[in-house]
Amino acid sequence: MKRICGSVMGPGEERRLMIGIRVNRKERDTIDEKSASAGLARSEFMRRCALGAKIFEIPRPETRELLQLLKRISGEAENLYLALISTGHAPEAEILRDMSASCGGAVKAVLDSFRPVSPV
Repeated sequence: MKRICGSVMGPGEERRLMIGIRVNRKERDTIDEKSASAGLARSEFMRRCALGAKIFEIPRPETRELLQLLKRISGEAENLYLALISTGHAPEAEILRDMSASCGGAVKAVLDSFRPVSPV
């Protein structure tokens, strides 16, 4: 079973029911802009909003690249830290532990900066 935003879809189950709503042009344009910034089809965006999901904009390619780089640096610093600790170089290792923690903090700050596109 697949769970999306509080709904459960069983194997082979399809969405066959349709709900129509009336909106004005400005509302439709806003919905289209928000769904596009989240990388979702309009219907999926509306479904997730209605079911209470938090929806965030898709990060730009350079932001994704930055996150991958920070995660890689953090992991490498952690590996070097462990290697230095195991060889008795504790003072040098602390610098790497701090670097790894800083990268982790930077990743969190970037992720926290993503704007929600849904009202939830």
